[in-house]
Amino acid sequence: MADIRNDILFQLRSIQVGTKDEKELREALKRYEIFLVMQDYSAPQLGKVIDQLLEVVEELRKISSDITDVRLDLDRLLKAYGRKWSEQNADR
Repeated sequence: MADIRNDILFQLRSIQVGTKDEKELREALKRYEIFLVMQDYSAPQLGKVIDQLLEVVEELRKISSDITDVRLDLDRLLKAYGRKWSEQNADR
């Protein structure tokens, strides 16, 4: 999973946007960097990790440039964390 996390970071840093979308891209990158430092993947914290990724997606949705590749990778990452969350919560 580390590879996809690094790929997304690289993609976010490489997206070319117009002046109109700069603020949203900076915010998405900031939120993604917060996600990267989150290390606690216990059941209660995993929900916060997923919420942080969803905030990145929300910021990216505001961007008019083509962000298809990074969105697909974020969706894959969300799916992986969602599976992990489901597995941890199935034990309850």
